Amino acid sequence: KLYLSERKNHSSIISFTIEGIHPHDIAALLAEKNICIRAGQHCASPLFKKLDLFDGTVRISLGIYNIKEDINILVEELKIIVKKFWG
Repeated sequence: KLYLSERKNHSSIISFTIEGIHPHDIAALLAEKNICIRAGQHCASPLFKKLDLFDGTVRISLGIYNIKEDINILVEELKIIVKKFWG
């Protein structure tokens, strides 16, 4: 589930969850592939409580140093993680 801004000026930060997979598990598995992301409540506990996201989210922060291939690798690794948990 993606949580994207509906504003016209979007940022390069994407927060999401994958049903049935704890955000910290996703972060740990991506770290094994040298992909650094953040997992948790990101200093926004009241918001996460209101959204019933007690485990938090995975947060990807893209910068000027990222290239399209970085995103493609991330997506492929996320597919592998989903397969591990969901078969």
